Amino acid sequence: MTRAFWLALVTVGLVAASLRSDAAPADSGPSDAPLPVYRKVPPFSYPDQDGHPTTDVQLLGHPWIANFIFTRCTTACPILSARMVMLQRKISDPSVRFVSISVDPAHDTPAVLKAYAARWKVGETRWKLLSTDRQTLPTFAALLGITAEETGDPTDPIIHSDGFLLIDAAGFVRGAYRSTDEGQLKQLLTDLLLLPRDATPAPRPPAPTELVNGRELFVALGCPGCHTDPKLGSPLGGLVGSTVRLSDGKTIKVDEAYLRESILDPGAKRREGYPASMPSYAAQLGEWQLRALIDYVKTLPATAAAPVRQLSIDPVCKMEVSAGADTPHVEHRGKTYWFCSDECRQKFTKTPQHYIAP
Repeated sequence: MTRAFWLALVTVGLVAASLRSDAAPADSGPSDAPLPVYRKVPPFSYPDQDGHPTTDVQLLGHPWIANFIFTRCTTACPILSARMVMLQRKISDPSVRFVSISVDPAHDTPAVLKAYAARWKVGETRWKLLSTDRQTLPTFAALLGITAEETGDPTDPIIHSDGFLLIDAAGFVRGAYRSTDEGQLKQLLTDLLLLPRDATPAPRPPAPTELVNGRELFVALGCPGCHTDPKLGSPLGGLVGSTVRLSDGKTIKVDEAYLRESILDPGAKRREGYPASMPSYAAQLGEWQLRALIDYVKTLPATAAAPVRQLSIDPVCKMEVSAGADTPHVEHRGKTYWFCSDECRQKFTKTPQHYIAP
């Protein structure tokens, strides 16, 4: 079964689960609201990226947008996080909260989540990234109609719902939206305004006088979240004029046309050694913004030559790794093994016989 088909099933399941018989509680939610009233968010208490407990009670009084991610993910999660940053940029209302819930409790500690948030959008105080635990996560996810389970697939070690939930200030789920569907994301913004609460500023795209600075766009779109981590995105400094190898084995000289195509259609000419995790920004940028972003990327200073990378499989967690000289690795019996993290490398070093075939 392909990953695309899995994600389609998961997304459909997320929406369908919300539309079961508990979608219209008689007395537990507003009856005259313009949006359907689905299930109530179950009680929870998880530490955020600063180690502070965050509970369902603390979020009462705030509408919020939730998604489920894990930081080691190199497929769906970077897209989810990029979309989350886009929503944050479009929604200026300070009362709205954004909540990303980890489905990888063994790895995603508050410190790991804090570093992850800093890569994507520094200073966004409305964004909570929650570290979960193995005991409560399965029940919590199930009560929300969310899929989160290990698969054994090295490219997708954890399968989980790749959408967004819209929750009102009373803690009721009011909508579910596919992260890869631009129409549904626009609908989310519209539905946010329909929630029963005090006056909310209308989300709007930037005016032509706003965010024309390429550097501001680069940061606001969350580009550093991937392009400062070689496991996720290729380095951009000094890229124009260089020759790069593509995933199909061909080479190409990078020019402005290549940068434009990579922003609008990232999968068309993907660089070798990097996962297909970048979303398209075609619906997010006007021509004037696209031009400013390209001009900024062209000014990024060249650094040391990017290490040659190859896609490999971590023998411990079975995750796909974009491997280079800077990637954790060990030599064992004449073979190089690559790892997604020092944690996996240390596990392998202690008992390599547990992770390789005899």
